[in-house]
Amino acid sequence: MDESIVKHLVPADLDAVSRTLLMAADIIERRGHCRGSSVGPDGSVCAIHAINVAGNFDSHAFEAKARLSERLRDSIAFWSDTSPTKTVVATLRRVALGG
Repeated sequence: MDESIVKHLVPADLDAVSRTLLMAADIIERRGHCRGSSVGPDGSVCAIHAINVAGNFDSHAFEAKARLSERLRDSIAFWSDTSPTKTVVATLRRVALGG
């Protein structure tokens, strides 16, 4: 994702992985939360796809998914598919900020 679009929304002093998680939360809020697939017909996205987009499908996305998975102690896909949107967004932000 082009960070210039969301730069004002993300604290500059966070590491790239934390910024990726925060941007993923913003993406889900804007596009909607999809369950059961990566991208819904309405453009909504699952947590994994939101992280991939936010991290430009590169190492930041990989590291963000690893950090989230470690904190969840569960499959990100299962968690995303079975959790309310507010929980997904809040958890992405909490993990990004070290909580």
